Amino acid sequence: MRRKLGIGPGSTIAWELDNDRVVVRRVGVHRSEAIHSILFDDEPKRKTLAELKAGITKHLRRHYTSD
Repeated sequence: MRRKLGIGPGSTIAWELDNDRVVVRRVGVHRSEAIHSILFDDEPKRKTLAELKAGITKHLRRHYTSD
């Protein structure tokens, strides 16, 4: 099923309920470089766990809190 839908690591899928059927479709693919560019402004390089957590926290605060 994964091969048929082209779903692999980093793929995003959507589940929809259509009456008595469940429809699964591929929405997109997220690569580590794209995620890095969302969280950090610098060139992709190895980050410590603390740096990753801080980047995620900063991103979530920026996009999901109201000032």
